[in-house]
Amino acid sequence: MTYTLKEHGTWSPYTPNPMPQWAAALGNSIKFLRSDASGVDWYTYRGGARSFAAGSVLATTLKNPATGVESVKAVGRDPSMLFPSGQRLIEISGVDPTEANPLGLFEEMTFDPVSLTFSAPVAPTPPPPTSCTKLGLKRAFDQRNLWPTVREMIASNADMQEEWDLAVSVQKSDPLIQVAIAGLAQQGIAMSDADVAKLIADAVAAVAPPAQVAAAA
Repeated sequence: MTYTLKEHGTWSPYTPNPMPQWAAALGNSIKFLRSDASGVDWYTYRGGARSFAAGSVLATTLKNPATGVESVKAVGRDPSMLFPSGQRLIEISGVDPTEANPLGLFEEMTFDPVSLTFSAPVAPTPPPPTSCTKLGLKRAFDQRNLWPTVREMIASNADMQEEWDLAVSVQKSDPLIQVAIAGLAQQGIAMSDADVAKLIADAVAAVAPPAQVAAAA
């Protein structure tokens, strides 16, 4: 399906002065928006006979400040059901008029304001792992040529050896990890929080099935 997109700009909250009589009678329950480009009031704009084409679908988009990615949030045919506060308003023409769920067509799709195009949603970045297997941890230390040192450290400390023997998995915050990191630091091998997080991630990857490693690459 080919769609035609038209941008209606971004919209921000404001307080009219003077307040319209119809709104003053309703107290503080009415919120107002105006176009960042033209300053026109949202209620005036959405009620305009020529603002939107007949049969079009409207969508609001919002930019993620962390990633810079702009994605679709609200979708509907009735402008009175949308309130694009702090968002961009997009008009979509060409949607099948019998489509009962236009939200399902566009929700969370990525919007490019330069080319006026939609693309598939951006998959969220998975959180970094916080635990790993002992085998994975051994291999991750091996990758850094540190396993002989850590192994000797474990063997020389009865509590650490017991922790290692009884552990099913190893958490990033476990005393076993913390003692090992402190011991390495005493030998001039410093590991920051980012280094430890990378160690755990490498430990997970070291024992992941081949297909899972390929998918994550």
